[in-house]
Amino acid sequence: MKVVVQNGANHCLSRRDAEAIVALLPESWHTRIRKLLFARGACLGTSFHRKESVFCLYSPLGFSDKQQAVAVLVRGIADALGTDVPEDLLVSASMAVRSTRAST
Repeated sequence: MKVVVQNGANHCLSRRDAEAIVALLPESWHTRIRKLLFARGACLGTSFHRKESVFCLYSPLGFSDKQQAVAVLVRGIADALGTDVPEDLLVSASMAVRSTRAST
């Protein structure tokens, strides 16, 4: 799964955060989503473009709650793929984002 941060998105999650989260996702999710796109939006939200296999996470300018963004991202991907969030994935993803913040 390729991670793309759209120019000017000013997203609260960095590419490093996204790559840490992607590494934790089940392998079957990787084969169904080709690209994870971070883009600017009016509010925190998601969309899935099935034909292109692109999952988008939208974040408004100035939004800074990384933990909420992680939860929306993981739940959004699971919903788009019609599956449940694996047990402990939200906790692991939140911890991964905290780890990337500490290592910068």
